Amino acid sequence: MADEGEALRNPSLLSSIKNLNGPNAPEFFRTLEETAPLGLWSKDQLIIITKLKLEGRARSFFEASLAGQVLNYDTLKEKFLNQFQKRDNFASCFTQFSTAVQLPSERVRDFASRIEGLAQNSFGDKTVEKGEMSKQLKDKMILSQFLAGLQPNLKAQMLIENPKDFAAAVELGDRIEMAQAMLTPNINVLDSRVENPHKVIEAVQTSGETVAKTLELVCKQLERLNDRMDRIEKKETRDNKNFNEGSNASSVRPPVRCFHCGRVGHVIRDCRQRMAEARDRNYGQRPWNRGNNFRNRFDGRNEQPNEGAIPKNE
Repeated sequence: MADEGEALRNPSLLSSIKNLNGPNAPEFFRTLEETAPLGLWSKDQLIIITKLKLEGRARSFFEASLAGQVLNYDTLKEKFLNQFQKRDNFASCFTQFSTAVQLPSERVRDFASRIEGLAQNSFGDKTVEKGEMSKQLKDKMILSQFLAGLQPNLKAQMLIENPKDFAAAVELGDRIEMAQAMLTPNINVLDSRVENPHKVIEAVQTSGETVAKTLELVCKQLERLNDRMDRIEKKETRDNKNFNEGSNASSVRPPVRCFHCGRVGHVIRDCRQRMAEARDRNYGQRPWNRGNNFRNRFDGRNEQPNEGAIPKNE
């Protein structure tokens, strides 16, 4: 191996090592350590190569947190792996934990064991010991995800019972699962799951109590629904009644009265009395040369006495 301060041997091998950008830290250090024996590189030279290969997030992390510190190769490698590999593993494990659901053929206890394993990978005991997460919060998250991932036929009854901790939830889920298996016609399923006759009795009792509570809850919900429907129907009836009364009141028009003669049943433009009066006025205003003298010349009213004529004795 090369000593400190000695020129780097076989620098052409550097092209086979990709730059360190952060997320590829495990691959970078693995390739670097596999290439080091071929190039006869020392640990101090590996530190220099690592600094030369920094880019992106890895360079930002080094300049912000590690610049100015005297670190050997193993410490430098550990810090990069803890910064990037741990974060990526936590995100992946937590995604698997938060999306875990019970498979159709998976038993409750098997699903509970899988949930505990995923929680251990996501949080672990070191997280609780370091104070990053309390044990109560961790237990609540495990219980919540366990209840959320159960099959629908189990989840409904579990939510009604509302277990307080994870151990009680697993025990209750196992009894409910056993009781439901007894109701199925598949005898092989029942025989494979029933190991203790006392558990059978407990399962039957639990199933009966759960069904009774479920029916009671459904009845209460139906009563509330019926009350609400009655209130809605009463409100609609009252609104329709008010609307009809308002419509009838607005549809009844006041009687038509003539402003000329004062009689009811017609308007002034159709008033016969007004028409007759207008006819009489027009008749009295006609000129003499139009028809009055022609009609009245026979009764002597329009005859003018001649000059010198002797008036008639009346």
